[in-house]
Amino acid sequence: MKRHRKRRIVMKYVLPSMAVILIVPMLQRTVLRPSAFEKESLRFVIAIDGQQNRMRYATGYNYETLRKFSVHLGKETEIFLGGPEYIDSLKNGTVDLVVVPYADSLVMMADYMSSIPLADSSSWIMDGGKLEEIRTINTWLSHYFTTREHSEAVNRFSLSYDPYRRASSGWRYSTLSPYDELIARYAPQAGWDRFMLTALVWQESKFHIEVRSKRGALGLMQIMPHTASHFESSDLLDPEENISTAVKLISRLQRMFRDDAENSEELMKFTLAAYNAGEGRIKDCIAFAASTGEPHRRWDDLVAVIPKMRSDSLAQSDSLRIRKFQGYETISYVESMMRLQKAFRSIALGPSSPGQPVRQKDTAATKEPLSGDTKPDQPQEPQED
Repeated sequence: MKRHRKRRIVMKYVLPSMAVILIVPMLQRTVLRPSAFEKESLRFVIAIDGQQNRMRYATGYNYETLRKFSVHLGKETEIFLGGPEYIDSLKNGTVDLVVVPYADSLVMMADYMSSIPLADSSSWIMDGGKLEEIRTINTWLSHYFTTREHSEAVNRFSLSYDPYRRASSGWRYSTLSPYDELIARYAPQAGWDRFMLTALVWQESKFHIEVRSKRGALGLMQIMPHTASHFESSDLLDPEENISTAVKLISRLQRMFRDDAENSEELMKFTLAAYNAGEGRIKDCIAFAASTGEPHRRWDDLVAVIPKMRSDSLAQSDSLRIRKFQGYETISYVESMMRLQKAFRSIALGPSSPGQPVRQKDTAATKEPLSGDTKPDQPQEPQED
């Protein structure tokens, strides 16, 4: 009887008291702790101005990681490039996160909160009052760093090599660029193999999404803003949007020159020349050759007439749209593109010469920063003459 009485006392008084002691603080934390990233849309800045050489990998690594984090949050996010001046915007809330070199984040701790370091020696900075946000970031990054997906991203973005030297090495490599998946998806839409599209991305940007030319061409494929507007593209920093816009342009150029070119290879060369110099200049070359009775259905035919188009007398011609054309850069550009296509094909498939050894090599194992693969200040640009 006494045992039953003690049990009733425990059930009636002791257990409820313990429940209050344990559960109420948990409920208070749940109710009082603010939710992270409550805004409907977020703005992230990758502060690369004068600092990209202090981060180990191309800007694309951070861009891709930020995109994955945005998906995790289920938020619409704008990601753009800027400089350290955007750190001040964290205080007024116009910017929600700034990516900086990790070494810089260590001296900002008084006013800002820093994430754990990323693989490219960068860190994500937030306003010092955003404790829940930085906790959410660190939790997600800590998990993401353990995944195979992140290991593969590190391997892709740590690539740095000279295509010609690697092609002559005798090794095969499974990865050609950080954007192999996108290139393989979009190359067929242009009617090209993936090696030519890879070559074009390398020629234009060396696989760096942050490249901007003096004339304002942007991103991996160096798309001009007016071209992006024509194809209703708004975010040229986005690798997929940049590549897809370039492929739409390539497809339009191929339709434009299909009746002029002798075969598919010549059509590719005409298209490459127009991508570099503009379709008007290449149409001028064709019109000029036709007007003088010279052949004009092969790229070599146009190369033969371009020297005649350097004459000052063409400035007064009414038969040409753009008239005088030097063409040195465009001739070199097409030659370079054909060599690069061959080099990337050899890197992926091995040397074509019989008797040469073909050896398989893991791309991630070779990270040689060769002199031929430095970040360009700007890509080659069409001449304005």
